[in-house]
Amino acid sequence: MDAPADPKSTFRLFMKLNGWIALIPLVIALVTGSITLSEGQKAQRLADDGGMTQATVIHLRRSYYTDSDGDQRTKYHMEYSFTANGQTYRMEETIGRGMFSRLNSGDKTEVRYWRPDPTVNEIEPGTTTTTIWVTKIASALTLAGGLFWIIRSWTRASRATRVRDRGDKRQATVTHHIKTGVRVNKVPQYRLAWQDEDGVTGKSWFVSGRRLGEWPEGSELTIYADPAGKLPSVWEHDVGVRRESSRGAVRRR
Repeated sequence: MDAPADPKSTFRLFMKLNGWIALIPLVIALVTGSITLSEGQKAQRLADDGGMTQATVIHLRRSYYTDSDGDQRTKYHMEYSFTANGQTYRMEETIGRGMFSRLNSGDKTEVRYWRPDPTVNEIEPGTTTTTIWVTKIASALTLAGGLFWIIRSWTRASRATRVRDRGDKRQATVTHHIKTGVRVNKVPQYRLAWQDEDGVTGKSWFVSGRRLGEWPEGSELTIYADPAGKLPSVWEHDVGVRRESSRGAVRRR
């Protein structure tokens, strides 16, 4: 069994509590925010110096993909060409099902383009504005989710640090193992449930199923407890050994 490490910093505990997961929604928020900015610039250009002309439908096609729920989804694509500023442009865009259903190859439809650069254009009216609103909402929600997770994980890490450094040092007995629905590298994760010498119960953070045998039921743990009982107890193995200079009281049997 590994000996508990020196006191772990609040940041290390934050990472151990999966605070890094917040990077995922924050990256998504950054990407969707960039799309919002790009589409906003496009909408502004079309509004300030946009022109209208007829585009010819060259080809319509479907593509299929599987979403996160395993359901098959369809995307609709249109290849089209138009002439602007004396030059012919051939492009392809994703369109809605309604537009896909009402057009055929060879049909004419209007395209709105930016006069200085006709490659900036909108073949389906309103799609740029719709994209802006969708990405704005997505960016706001993912940003809020990321910030919530950061605050939640940092608060838990700070409280664990405070209990370790200022709480009572007690002995506890493992009462049972709690199986969680979490897997890390396909290995099930558990929690150790304990009861300390004052009869207060608590739970560890994640323990790999491969190491569960190191702390069988009935084994002794060193934990740190909040004397006021307001904050959860923490296991020394999770948070590290308190420095002797810390002000917390040491409880002995």
